[in-house]
Amino acid sequence: MKNYSKYFSVTVVTYLFLLVIETLVKLFSIGGESSQSVTTLLGISIDNHVTAHEISTTFGLTPQIVVTFAIYSIFVSAIIYTFKRGTK
Repeated sequence: MKNYSKYFSVTVVTYLFLLVIETLVKLFSIGGESSQSVTTLLGISIDNHVTAHEISTTFGLTPQIVVTFAIYSIFVSAIIYTFKRGTK
C-alpha cells in the first residue's frame, strides 16, 4: 500500500508541475492589448480583461482538468508497472 501512495504522490506532483508550467507559458503568450479568454490544453481557463486603468486576470478550472488528470494517471501507472515488471 505504501508503494501505491508513493506512486500516486509522484503522479500528482508531476501533473501539478506540468499544469503550472503550461499555465505560465499560456499566460505570458496572451497579448496584453486586448481582453481575451483562453483555455489551456490541461484545462485551466484564463480570462484577461484590459481596460484603460487596469488589467484583470482570472483563472478557473474546467471539467477538462479531471479528464486530463485521469488520462495522465493511467499513463504514469502503466509506465511504472512496465518498468517494475521489467526489473524483476
